[in-house]
Amino acid sequence: MAAHYPASRYPSPALAWSAALTDRSLACTTLRAAREITTTAPGVPLYGYEFEDPHAPVPTGLPSLPDLPYGAAHGFELAYLFSAVPTEQPLTDAQNTLSDRMIDYWASFARTGDPNTPGAPRWPALRTTGPVLSLAPRPGAIRTGDAYGGHRCAFWDGVPE
Repeated sequence: MAAHYPASRYPSPALAWSAALTDRSLACTTLRAAREITTTAPGVPLYGYEFEDPHAPVPTGLPSLPDLPYGAAHGFELAYLFSAVPTEQPLTDAQNTLSDRMIDYWASFARTGDPNTPGAPRWPALRTTGPVLSLAPRPGAIRTGDAYGGHRCAFWDGVPE
């Protein structure tokens, strides 16, 4: 595992370990489940995304961890979709712009079964290994990305459960 997550590539060994745990426990297992769905129910509309705001507002009540920043932790995107989610600080202008785009995508999917909206970057349907839509609050950052490769899922798929 150290070859795939060398501590020298991360600001701290804790963040290297966090990346490995995120990939193994969340990203790759989610993509594996998506692969099963697309294989067994190919007609079901399925879209994947990766929330990528390393400065996302922290939900109110979580402890401050200076040596292990939360970054784009699982569930932090909810504040971008629902204004009632309390956070330690408000969204910035760039985060509000991303929030508006995300709400448009989610509303379109709820309305039509397809998240794509005119004028927005295209969100492709999920296939067996991706791609997914990467969502970040900077110009040009809403784009398709290779979550399977980016999270080293080929490696994790070969590791026994």
